[in-house]
Amino acid sequence: MLKTIKYEFRRSIGAFIILAVIFGLLELYYFYGILADKTKHMGIAIVLLMIASMAMFFFVLIFSITSYKHDIEQKQGYLVFMTPTSTYSVIGAKLITTLITGIVIVAVIFGLFALDWKILMNKDKNLKNTIDVLHDVFETMGFKTDKIILGLLATVFVFLISFYLLVAIAYLAISLSNTLLSNKRGKGFISFVFFIILYIVITIISNKLPHIGSDSFDNLIEAMRYNIPQYLFNLVMMIACFYSSAWLLNNKINL
Repeated sequence: MLKTIKYEFRRSIGAFIILAVIFGLLELYYFYGILADKTKHMGIAIVLLMIASMAMFFFVLIFSITSYKHDIEQKQGYLVFMTPTSTYSVIGAKLITTLITGIVIVAVIFGLFALDWKILMNKDKNLKNTIDVLHDVFETMGFKTDKIILGLLATVFVFLISFYLLVAIAYLAISLSNTLLSNKRGKGFISFVFFIILYIVITIISNKLPHIGSDSFDNLIEAMRYNIPQYLFNLVMMIACFYSSAWLLNNKINL
């Protein structure tokens, strides 16, 4: 599987280099606004960086799904799925590559935003004083800044799980379209409806599961423990989608 993972990274490296260059240019634009004391340019850069951050996740999602679809439906499918490597390893490598990519993107974005924020605070003392005042106001109102941050981190973790679940369900829908529905009219539409319905059903069930402990967190562990039932359920659904996709390709595919 390691070789397959390396292959998946190699085939996608060009696209991610382009994304990194775009993000780097926006960072330079932000630094220009800071150094030149151009508030307007700095604000525009921040907005563009936020948009670019969200766009990167959509790109990873679309790239992962289209790559899997291409491997099944195009001639490259013969090279990928008819090698000695098992179908489970091929699909697993794709999912692991997507997971690693998502984690790296989150780490890089958070690191850059933390750096940008620190630079901004050092540059603009008035803004720093305003933030300190707002911090004290929130503390007085009972809103703990550290707990808000922990909640945001837990939300990011939930987002990554939901994002990964979305990819796993999409893989299953694509596998279904090219196996059991391969000779059916409107197979693409049927598989898309299947994808939407399955994701909605899983989300509804996940949201109705009980939580563990209180929604007041003192550390990240408590924040994550609160949603353990949801994490486990989504993990089981991911594994089920993974094995279902691999089983369909092993037994029903016609490359």
